[in-house]
Amino acid sequence: ISKRINIFEYKSAPDSVADNVASFTGNASIGNLILILRWCKQHMSAKSTQTPEVTKSIVTSIAEIASIILGDEIALHLELGSPKNVSEHETPSINRQLLELFDDEETLQNFDLSASSDTQKTPAVLQKGTDKNIWSTVQSQLQLSLVAGRADREIMKKNSEQAGNNYNAFNWGYKSTPTGSRRSPFS
Repeated sequence: ISKRINIFEYKSAPDSVADNVASFTGNASIGNLILILRWCKQHMSAKSTQTPEVTKSIVTSIAEIASIILGDEIALHLELGSPKNVSEHETPSINRQLLELFDDEETLQNFDLSASSDTQKTPAVLQKGTDKNIWSTVQSQLQLSLVAGRADREIMKKNSEQAGNNYNAFNWGYKSTPTGSRRSPFS
């Protein structure tokens, strides 16, 4: 019998500050680590000449430590079966958020998907500032979540194309209400 327990709850980060206030309160969660990494990503991608080198190294250290903790926590949650005990929307939300942070972005140079030589991988922003060993270890710990996130993204893309909508990769997992179908607050 394993006596391993999680430190962080299996809960996603809020998509915006306008989300439910309860998302920002309570016990520490996976979402808190995701928010820390979003902050690091934002500072790593900033092209400011005013940012001192000390600040860059601090941001890199925070990103590496938060990534290690996140990888360990996700792996432990999966081992202990935590995703089975949350709402059906929580796991896809976490997978999407992990994919945004840890997936290498693929840039297609033409639309022939069968030719793998036509795709070029660009490293994720966090990967550029993170130690290679840390990055590969965390990606291997998150592999199941990243694969599930990619599958969800592809399904969303196909559904969007079939519905005749313009697929936008930047908000593929966010909840949205189609124009004209908003419910009245008075009904």
